[in-house]
Amino acid sequence: KVLPTIISRCQRFDFRRISTTEVVRRLETVADSEGLQVQPQALAAIARLSTGSLRDALGLLDQLTVYGAEEITLEQLQGLLGTVGSERVSQFVDALIDRDAAVGLARLTDWAQEGMDARQFTQELVEYLRGVMLLKVSGNSKQNGLDLTHEAMEAMRAQAERSSLHQLIDITERFSTLDYTLRTGPYGYLPLELALVASTTALALQAQPVRSTDAAPAARTTPPAGSRPKQPDARPAQRAAEGPPARPGAYDTPTPRRAPMEAHAKNGSNGSGESQPESAPVEQHNGPLTLEHVEQLWPRVLNSTLLNRSVQALLKGCRPIGLNANNVVLDFQYEFHKTKIEEPATTAAVEQALGKVLGQAATIRCTVGEGRAEVPARTPSAGEQVLADPLVKATMNIFNGKITEINGGESDS
Repeated sequence: KVLPTIISRCQRFDFRRISTTEVVRRLETVADSEGLQVQPQALAAIARLSTGSLRDALGLLDQLTVYGAEEITLEQLQGLLGTVGSERVSQFVDALIDRDAAVGLARLTDWAQEGMDARQFTQELVEYLRGVMLLKVSGNSKQNGLDLTHEAMEAMRAQAERSSLHQLIDITERFSTLDYTLRTGPYGYLPLELALVASTTALALQAQPVRSTDAAPAARTTPPAGSRPKQPDARPAQRAAEGPPARPGAYDTPTPRRAPMEAHAKNGSNGSGESQPESAPVEQHNGPLTLEHVEQLWPRVLNSTLLNRSVQALLKGCRPIGLNANNVVLDFQYEFHKTKIEEPATTAAVEQALGKVLGQAATIRCTVGEGRAEVPARTPSAGEQVLADPLVKATMNIFNGKITEINGGESDS
């Protein structure tokens, strides 16, 4: 970008493109001075292909002199650039106007085998279509600046009369956007072939009438006057017993699946693998409580949902050893467990769970190491004490870990 301070001190010259007639006149002068014999058709083609650039036109003329022939002809120019000439372009336009894709594809295949350059052909085609469109609009070639031979002019007039302006605009727009794709894409003649097929079928598809079968479903969506809308069937269970519905996607609401919930309720499970005994009906104990009855129901107390995991772990380290009226004696192996259970909040939770399982109010009293006389007491090892520690268990649950080794010997205390 040039700074404004520099632009203000510069003088600007805008150059326009040179007309085709001026390019031809200059090429004739250069050819005479160099002693070259050039066909007028070749000079006119070079001027059109240069698109107003005299330097490009002189470059093309210089390349043609390499052939060493006595006269530079239009065929040599077409062989050098891979063009097909206005006659072949006119034949291709006839296929487009007649919407004959088969003929157009056959011509592209033949010309490609002869070495036609796809980009150069597209530029010639767009320029030719531009001339046909201008003749369709105004009908005056001189007014539109078309420098054509009499034969080419008559052919373009006939094509303009056979086609509609909408068709010419559609074809010209499709092929005028192919230059970048042909230059950068690796697909060869495919963009040309696609544009040909699209141009020959677009108007045909637009002219096709809508089939009556396509509009039939829309007509059936409106119910007749006075008819009542069909109500959904309220008996999905009966239809399920009779068999599957005739059509997928019917508006039947499936019967809610209650079996898993009922199974959990019967088995006393909450889905986590732990049984929930208190969810089942509790059998009322009419007579006085006995120790055997408490021992029988003790596993249900341990799995009560009224107790958190820490309290459940602490209670697994004790067992009921005595009963005084409704006061249950719990014997613990470790003083630490007993102390934790004797906290007021924990004691209240245990007594609530115990009373719910037993079916009547009950209290607890905690002891350490008393046990029954017939059951010999065993001193737990250091490893068992560690494994029974509720804090260790909670840590293992949180981190999903396991104990692989315990260091330290037996404790004497």
